[in-house]
Amino acid sequence: MTSGRPPAERRRGRHHHVKEATEKEMVIAVDSNDKEGMVIQADMFINRSSDQATKERSTLATMLDDEKTILEQQIAAATARLEELRRKNRELEIKLIVCDLMSGRRNNVDDLTVDILQDVQMAIVKYRLGIRKRIRELRSMDSSKNT
Repeated sequence: MTSGRPPAERRRGRHHHVKEATEKEMVIAVDSNDKEGMVIQADMFINRSSDQATKERSTLATMLDDEKTILEQQIAAATARLEELRRKNRELEIKLIVCDLMSGRRNNVDDLTVDILQDVQMAIVKYRLGIRKRIRELRSMDSSKNT
């Protein structure tokens, strides 16, 4: 049951399983008896790494700039959407207050801020103008039917 290798090589563990390794792992795995080969391969790895690291830093900086730009655009879009939703929410709040006043569910406006009161007042003015306009339209339609 001999493996065909001299006993000295078997003891040193040179007959282990081969697996895929990165270049760094290959440099480390260089036979320790071959000091010169190990130094040359390590120097090549270090030189290539610094060049590669420079390229990777440049690529990374570009990717980060692109991601930053994308995030800024997303933030701007989300901010615009938030402002639009706030405006709609304010309009609905004012409309609800006016409807509550008209239906009698709200008897006073003491609990409202000055800003909201001004907006409620403007909404009431708009409603009144709309109602007067509609009355004029209906009267003009009624007078045209009579003739």
